[in-house]
Amino acid sequence: MRHKECPDCNKKVNVAKTSYCPSCGRELFTPVIDAKWNYKIVAIIFIVLILLYIIYLLIAPDLYTYLDKV
Repeated sequence: MRHKECPDCNKKVNVAKTSYCPSCGRELFTPVIDAKWNYKIVAIIFIVLILLYIIYLLIAPDLYTYLDKV
């Protein structure tokens, strides 16, 4: 069994059964996003924006001709 100390009340908690301290109710596991993951997210957003812009450039002339017909 794995036990972890609660940072607030210093009581040992069995983390296999729960992720909250039974004494004070504090959550023992808080998700942390590291710097590598942040860079990956920013890179993915940037690539998607570039792809959308390229698609817009390819479709834009056809859009203007269709709008002129309306």
